[in-house]
Amino acid sequence: MLRTRFSILQSNINTLDLFFKQVQKDQVVPIIVLMPYHPLAYSTISEKTNTLIEVEKEIRKIAAQRKIQVIGSYDPTKYNFTESDFYDHYHPKPVVVEKLLKNLF
Repeated sequence: MLRTRFSILQSNINTLDLFFKQVQKDQVVPIIVLMPYHPLAYSTISEKTNTLIEVEKEIRKIAAQRKIQVIGSYDPTKYNFTESDFYDHYHPKPVVVEKLLKNLF
Protein backbone atom coordinates (compact mmCIF):
# COMPACT_ATOMS: atom_id res chain seq x y z
CA MET A 1 0.00 0.00 0.00
CA LEU A 2 1.33 3.40 -0.93
CA ARG A 3 1.40 5.97 1.77
CA THR A 4 0.25 9.48 1.10
CA ARG A 5 2.74 11.98 2.49
CA PHE A 6 0.69 14.96 1.45
CA SER A 7 -3.04 14.80 1.78
CA ILE A 8 -5.18 16.50 -0.79
CA LEU A 9 -7.24 18.91 1.23
CA GLN A 10 -10.85 19.27 0.24
CA SER A 11 -10.50 23.01 0.81
CA ASN A 12 -7.82 23.14 -1.91
CA ILE A 13 -10.06 21.24 -4.29
CA ASN A 14 -12.92 23.60 -3.50
CA THR A 15 -10.69 26.63 -4.05
CA LEU A 16 -9.59 25.34 -7.46
CA ASP A 17 -13.20 24.63 -8.42
CA LEU A 18 -14.30 28.11 -7.33
CA PHE A 19 -11.45 29.65 -9.32
CA PHE A 20 -12.58 27.90 -12.50
CA LYS A 21 -16.19 28.82 -11.78
CA GLN A 22 -15.25 32.50 -11.56
CA VAL A 23 -13.05 32.35 -14.64
CA GLN A 24 -15.86 30.82 -16.67
CA LYS A 25 -18.33 33.32 -15.25
CA ASP A 26 -16.03 36.02 -16.66
CA GLN A 27 -16.36 34.28 -20.05
CA VAL A 28 -12.78 33.04 -20.10
CA VAL A 29 -12.20 29.59 -21.56
CA PRO A 30 -9.60 27.91 -19.36
CA ILE A 31 -7.36 25.10 -20.51
CA ILE A 32 -5.44 23.03 -17.99
CA VAL A 33 -1.96 21.89 -18.99
CA LEU A 34 -0.38 19.20 -16.84
CA MET A 35 3.33 19.14 -17.55
CA PRO A 36 4.83 15.68 -17.14
CA TYR A 37 7.46 14.95 -14.55
CA HIS A 38 10.87 13.59 -15.52
CA PRO A 39 10.42 9.79 -15.77
CA LEU A 40 12.84 9.04 -12.94
CA ALA A 41 11.28 11.69 -10.69
CA TYR A 42 7.76 10.45 -11.42
CA SER A 43 8.77 6.85 -10.76
CA THR A 44 10.54 7.72 -7.51
CA ILE A 45 7.67 9.83 -6.22
CA SER A 46 5.05 7.25 -7.27
CA GLU A 47 6.88 4.47 -5.42
CA LYS A 48 6.56 6.43 -2.17
CA THR A 49 3.19 8.12 -2.46
CA ASN A 50 0.12 8.27 -4.68
CA THR A 51 -0.16 12.04 -4.37
CA LEU A 52 0.58 12.83 -8.04
CA ILE A 53 -1.99 10.31 -9.20
CA GLU A 54 -4.60 11.61 -6.77
CA VAL A 55 -3.98 15.28 -7.59
CA GLU A 56 -4.26 14.61 -11.32
CA LYS A 57 -7.43 12.62 -10.74
CA GLU A 58 -9.00 15.51 -8.79
CA ILE A 59 -7.97 18.06 -11.44
CA ARG A 60 -9.49 15.90 -14.18
CA LYS A 61 -12.67 15.46 -12.13
CA ILE A 62 -13.12 19.22 -11.75
CA ALA A 63 -12.30 19.73 -15.41
CA ALA A 64 -14.89 17.17 -16.49
CA GLN A 65 -17.56 18.74 -14.30
CA ARG A 66 -16.81 22.19 -15.70
CA LYS A 67 -16.16 21.01 -19.26
CA ILE A 68 -12.57 22.27 -19.21
CA GLN A 69 -10.02 20.79 -21.59
CA VAL A 70 -7.06 19.07 -19.94
CA ILE A 71 -3.86 18.60 -21.90
CA GLY A 72 -1.01 16.41 -20.72
CA SER A 73 -0.41 14.36 -17.64
CA TYR A 74 2.04 14.30 -14.78
CA ASP A 75 2.84 10.74 -15.91
CA PRO A 76 5.47 10.93 -18.68
CA THR A 77 4.71 7.42 -19.91
CA LYS A 78 1.30 8.50 -21.17
CA TYR A 79 3.07 10.46 -23.91
CA ASN A 80 6.10 8.19 -24.24
CA PHE A 81 8.47 10.81 -22.86
CA THR A 82 11.90 9.59 -21.86
CA GLU A 83 14.77 11.04 -19.84
CA SER A 84 16.22 12.51 -23.05
CA ASP A 85 13.13 14.76 -23.31
CA PHE A 86 14.20 16.67 -20.19
CA TYR A 87 17.13 18.96 -19.45
CA ASP A 88 17.16 17.76 -15.86
CA HIS A 89 14.71 16.38 -13.32
CA TYR A 90 12.63 19.56 -13.40
CA HIS A 91 12.75 21.11 -16.85
CA PRO A 92 11.27 19.59 -20.01
CA LYS A 93 12.81 20.33 -23.36
CA PRO A 94 10.76 22.22 -25.98
CA VAL A 95 9.81 18.91 -27.62
CA VAL A 96 7.65 18.09 -24.58
CA VAL A 97 5.73 21.37 -24.77
CA GLU A 98 5.40 21.11 -28.55
CA LYS A 99 4.02 17.57 -28.35
CA LEU A 100 1.48 18.50 -25.67
CA LEU A 101 0.30 21.69 -27.36
CA LYS A 102 0.52 20.67 -31.03
CA ASN A 103 -3.24 20.37 -31.46
CA LEU A 104 -4.11 23.40 -29.39
CA PHE A 105 -3.21 26.20 -31.78
